[in-house]
Amino acid sequence: MSASEIGAPRHQTAERLFHWLMAVAILVCVFTAFLPIVGVDFEWVDIHWIAGFVLTASIVFHLWRVFMVLGLSDMALHRQDLTDLKGISDPAFEPIPGRKYDLGQKLYHWGIAVVVLATVVSGILMTLKLDTPMWDRDPGLFSGQAWGLIYAGHGLAALALIFMFLLHLYFSLLPEHRDLLRAMIRSKYVSMDKRHS
Repeated sequence: MSASEIGAPRHQTAERLFHWLMAVAILVCVFTAFLPIVGVDFEWVDIHWIAGFVLTASIVFHLWRVFMVLGLSDMALHRQDLTDLKGISDPAFEPIPGRKYDLGQKLYHWGIAVVVLATVVSGILMTLKLDTPMWDRDPGLFSGQAWGLIYAGHGLAALALIFMFLLHLYFSLLPEHRDLLRAMIRSKYVSMDKRHS
């Protein structure tokens, strides 16, 4: 049964749980980082780094699933994916059937992967300046200039992450993508052509 057939599972439960856990962790990180900037006063630091570690754990889980269970084939870029570029100028273009992800989805995935990893790595480095149950703070680990670069990198990655999140939200709410959103919620995929035939 292909993903274009009515009721075909598009995402396994583990992938859907990862997706929603990652989304919640990102939203908690975004709100705990930016609400204090706009004047909302609360104890945000512990919530922020704990959400960051939840995000990190969810990414480690996802990477384990990709390399040990799922494989890279669905998300790998192939030469045939480039035919999707014809759809930009040709409204009658029909994408290659039978693929789980098109070129745009793959490029978004790789882009968000880079942005999230940059955010997580810089965030983990920043937690070295905090007292946590796992370690005592060590602000002398890096020079002042290095800390400045880490903080700037984390901030830029966070802004890029917000942009990518909003982009993802926008495309998931488009009428032509609602089936993909439903599949991420309920796992079953119903293609537009099958529903209207």
